[in-house]
Amino acid sequence: MEGADGVNTTLLGDSVSLGMKELFSKEKKGPKRPPTPQSPQKRKNSVTTLVDGKRALKGGILLAAFKDFAAVRKALLGGDYFYLSLQNVDALLEIVPSTKDLAMVAAHMDRMPQGERLAECERYFHTVRDVPHLETRLRVLRLKHTFALSSTAIREGIAEHNAVCDAVKGSDALRRVLEVALELANTYHGQRSSGTHLSSLLEFLKMKASGDSRITLLHYLCSVLRMRKPELYDFPTQLKALARLPLTHDAIALSLRELQAQVNVAASAVTAMEDVDDTEGEDTFRAMLEGFCVQCADEAGRLAMEYAHMEETSLATTAYMGEPNLPVDQLLERLSSFISRYRQAQKEHTQLIKREMLGPEADDS
Repeated sequence: MEGADGVNTTLLGDSVSLGMKELFSKEKKGPKRPPTPQSPQKRKNSVTTLVDGKRALKGGILLAAFKDFAAVRKALLGGDYFYLSLQNVDALLEIVPSTKDLAMVAAHMDRMPQGERLAECERYFHTVRDVPHLETRLRVLRLKHTFALSSTAIREGIAEHNAVCDAVKGSDALRRVLEVALELANTYHGQRSSGTHLSSLLEFLKMKASGDSRITLLHYLCSVLRMRKPELYDFPTQLKALARLPLTHDAIALSLRELQAQVNVAASAVTAMEDVDDTEGEDTFRAMLEGFCVQCADEAGRLAMEYAHMEETSLATTAYMGEPNLPVDQLLERLSSFISRYRQAQKEHTQLIKREMLGPEADDS
């Protein structure tokens, strides 16, 4: 076949095609060759990580304090709370292995090449794989470290709360001030009431003199007490306990519930260990800490009784203040706020209210 220029394109084309194939065609890549296995010498320093990277990094940091995982295992079996400090227990609670973790490590150990090393998490998991009730043991050990401090804080909180409530109920001066305040409020509103509520006292700041908006009924109350009932003028001195409010009722209740839950977990853990198969006699955890768990349960019961008494005291205090439906925490907070504002009004009232504003009876005490 000839082209337009008279050249035999068939022969030319074959020659050109062959040359181009040899010179310009891309080399076809064959199948990837399998990597050459590393010799034991090259794999000697390799470290295998089986858990995810973030958890492996965290585990490595937490486990850095432990030089010997076998010693950790021994302490877990023996209930050694001297070796496993609170800081150590908290660290181990952050990386408790799951059943899946233990199975994964065990499966890898069966086929692990010679010279390969496991990372910290995996080595720890492998070492403690046969410790039954691992997490509950750690919970019991943590309770061993924290119970005394927690129970003392709860007991002190209950005592402080009762002391504040008793101070409020036992303040004769506060009761008499409330009577004076009620009389002033009745005069302001032009009516008679049958009781005094703490919420009414806080309204005194909103009751302003028509001629001078700087003067509130609370300023006037200070003047009345100073001129006519001076023995009541410094009534807040009987309520020094309110200077620093105690732990709230709700905070104490929450702390007690958390402590009771920890004690219940510890008791259940020790009971569950009755069925632990310890053929080698190295698992002495239950024998070591069973008595402690019994003591915790007894102490938690006593705290519950003290808390019940605190609740009765709280209800009696809100009823005494004429606020039976108000939570005691809010009542104490409002009373503390009223006393703080009263003290401020004490500093201001002599400048705002003239003596003659109290009338001719001001000199009668």
